[in-house]
Parts: sequence; C-alpha cells; structure tokens
Amino acid sequence: MSRLVDEFILMLLFTALSFLLVFYLSQNVRYGSARTYYREAVYQLQKSDYSEEAKNQCYKEAKDRGYQVQIKSKTTGYVRVILQYDVVFPFGLRKKYMIDGYEYAG
Repeated sequence: MSRLVDEFILMLLFTALSFLLVFYLSQNVRYGSARTYYREAVYQLQKSDYSEEAKNQCYKEAKDRGYQVQIKSKTTGYVRVILQYDVVFPFGLRKKYMIDGYEYAG
C-alpha cells in the first residue's frame, strides 16, 4: 500500500512538472513572436520614414495579433516604440509585458 501512495505522489509530481514545462515553453514562443513582430514593425516604420499610414498599419496589425503598440515621436530625432502584450499564467493570473525601444528617425 505504501508503494502505491509513493507512485501516486510521484505521478502527481511528474504531472505538475510537465504542466509547468508546457507553460514555460508556450511563454517563450509568445515572447519570441512578440519580439519578431516588434522588429518587423520597427523595420516597416523606418522604411516608410514614420508615415502616419505606416503607424496606422502597425496599430491595426498589433491589435489583430493581440498586442498594443505605442509610437511616440521625440524632438531629438528618435521615436519610441512600445509593444505590450498579456501573459496568462495558470489559474487565471495575468501579467502585462512590454518591449520598449528607441529608434533613430533621422
């Protein structure tokens, strides 16, 4: 009987570790996707010389992908691009993550 309890506890431990591993891997994929989109958005903005049309396209694409983008022009020739996205942890907990950077606008 003791062995049965030990095996049950071990199985629960493996299940919990598997759950955490899947969560960790999915969050890494989510971060990688957000980082890739951030680079694509910055490239498109630079390519269009930060036109309003390109900004609006970035806002639309970000919303479609579940991100929030803020593009703030600075007077010193730099543009601040902020990408925010939510991460849902187990048990319904949410946290907002941000990728933030300054890009030279010439």
